[in-house]
Amino acid sequence: MHNKFDVRICKCGRIHFIDNNLIDEALEQDKNLMLVCGGCGSVQLIGANRQTDWVDTGKTVFNMYTCDVQEEQQ
Repeated sequence: MHNKFDVRICKCGRIHFIDNNLIDEALEQDKNLMLVCGGCGSVQLIGANRQTDWVDTGKTVFNMYTCDVQEEQQ
């Protein structure tokens, strides 16, 4: 079963629903998806690295990651 949305909880407590089709499209193009919270303005990058599957070495899989983007302090 494929979920329609990915759910992310922001550090400010807001709940974000991201369409999995947007994430899949970004991954297929080897790009990151940027999530900006409309409440607090925090930014997260959602992406993945392609890797060879450990079990089936003829298959490529995605190793997903999410990271916060920090603002520069001036």
